[in-house]
Amino acid sequence: MFAHHKLGDALFKLERYREAVKAYSRAIELNPDFAWGYYKLGDVLVKLQDWKRAVEVYRQLMQIQPDFSHEVEEKLNQALHQQVKVRLNQALSHYLQAIKNDPMDVESYKKALEIKPDGPDLYFRLGNDSVAKGEVEKANEAFLQVIEILPEKYESIHQLIRKINEKKTNKKPEVKADENSNVSMQENIEKSQPISADSHDFDWPEISAEEWQNYYNHGNKLQLEGKLEKATIAYYQAVLINPHHSWSYHNLGDTHLKLGNWQEAITTYQKAIKLNPDYFWSNYSLGVAYSNSKQWRLAVKLYRRSIKLNPGLNLPFFALKETLK
Repeated sequence: MFAHHKLGDALFKLERYREAVKAYSRAIELNPDFAWGYYKLGDVLVKLQDWKRAVEVYRQLMQIQPDFSHEVEEKLNQALHQQVKVRLNQALSHYLQAIKNDPMDVESYKKALEIKPDGPDLYFRLGNDSVAKGEVEKANEAFLQVIEILPEKYESIHQLIRKINEKKTNKKPEVKADENSNVSMQENIEKSQPISADSHDFDWPEISAEEWQNYYNHGNKLQLEGKLEKATIAYYQAVLINPHHSWSYHNLGDTHLKLGNWQEAITTYQKAIKLNPDYFWSNYSLGVAYSNSKQWRLAVKLYRRSIKLNPGLNLPFFALKETLK
């Protein structure tokens, strides 16, 4: 048994990993309770990126000798993370192929974005295809996500959003927008000159305080009436016009939280806190969103911050106590 184990060590040093796997496996066959054999076998499987087998081996080691080393649990967690990552990448490739086969397959976009929520290209394509289907509200949401991920593209994407909404407002029912053009919106953006804050090439409409407040107030009304999907659209319209109002983001986060859209709630509350870091409700609500998505450490951090900002509020104390159980 020791001879096979020593052979495995020698092969490992020579980076002959597949042969090392055979040697360590043989050592374990001869002595199924030999903890070091499992430990070394797990390490060589990690080198081969055979995450599934590495997870199995580290778990066997923890069963045989739970107190072997604190590193084993860490190695197991890393292997599990990589195993999940591989599966997600495989699933993402599947959905990307489905989108390539059918660009109008919205469900594939949603599934792909669940796996890769920070993919601006996916959001842009979803927005582009939503416009083609006449779903302007969905397009607005998708393009807003592009701005969240790539804030440096704010000017060009915001220009695109306004043009889309203007076309929706001004379009006659019997005429299709852009029916004589075969050029996609993405090509239009790529061909257009970049727009800067000082550019005179684009006439930015004057932002009316009444305009964005109307959307914001309408969102509040819809939320009170329980019409949460419609409320999210109203809040999105408010932040499109005025992206500097923290309450619009906070209330948008509330609607996502009520709808069970944890990741959207997290992103939106983060934006609200960025604009108003010391508002205790936004910090508490972000903690709730983290709790619901099982991100316990981040939830604890936000609950504690909320308590610090407003020690008289009881909810964060109760939430913190439940989370720490």
